[in-house]
Amino acid sequence: MKRLSVWFNMPAVTTVELLGAKTLFVKITDHKKTRFTVVLAYLADGTKLKPIIVLKRKTMPKERFPSGVNIHVHPRGWMDEEGVKIWIEKVWRWRAGSLNKPQSLLIWDSFSAHLIDSVKHELRENNITTAVIPTGLTSVVEPLDVSLNKPFKDRLHQKWCTWMIEGEKTFTAGGNIQVAPLSTICDWVKDSWNVMARSFKKCSISNAINGTEDDQLWESDCDDNDSQEKPVKPDIYDDQLTEEQRRDLFGDSDDREDFAGF
Repeated sequence: MKRLSVWFNMPAVTTVELLGAKTLFVKITDHKKTRFTVVLAYLADGTKLKPIIVLKRKTMPKERFPSGVNIHVHPRGWMDEEGVKIWIEKVWRWRAGSLNKPQSLLIWDSFSAHLIDSVKHELRENNITTAVIPTGLTSVVEPLDVSLNKPFKDRLHQKWCTWMIEGEKTFTAGGNIQVAPLSTICDWVKDSWNVMARSFKKCSISNAINGTEDDQLWESDCDDNDSQEKPVKPDIYDDQLTEEQRRDLFGDSDDREDFAGF
């Protein structure tokens, strides 16, 4: 399970303008500092669980939201103790095969709300054993950090950009673009969550014991159509590398005259 903070404004980090221009204008909405939290989780077999979207507000909005997402509210748009309990109740307990509360292993990070006594009690009540990833190791052994966060945010950002260019908008009295409806943002989250990844295998959590899936540690995560080229496992002792692969690993030339030193 992973929490991601997302801003309602997601402008691109690059723009196009004439050379020498002193001012660049970037179109955004009137909610520069408004954000929300998305809680993502999925099973070792690749099954994606429903995301929880934590909106920054005190009361539940009256909009009609799309199916496939859970909505929670918090004054600061954060995940907290109550939010974790809601996630266990509405997401983890609703996964396939969980009706009789079978023994399960939940891997998550050392976020403070994961470690308090009330949450631990809730976990015991649902027959859940937890594995807490130590601080500083999330980028190495936390599956969502390794393979899912970036493609998820990239897709969400692209949907925001598309809406800014061609989506139907409303405006304030001063002519500023109002933020996209919450239901539309939830649709973006739901669609962006439909990504394919091999995070658990890249973190060596659910790989076959016989070693047949060990190479997946070295594979990159591709788009849904798996059309991207996978990188070569860097093994300097492998004498079967092609000349092109050898250049990628060691450079274009090993002549002494090209050596520039360190």
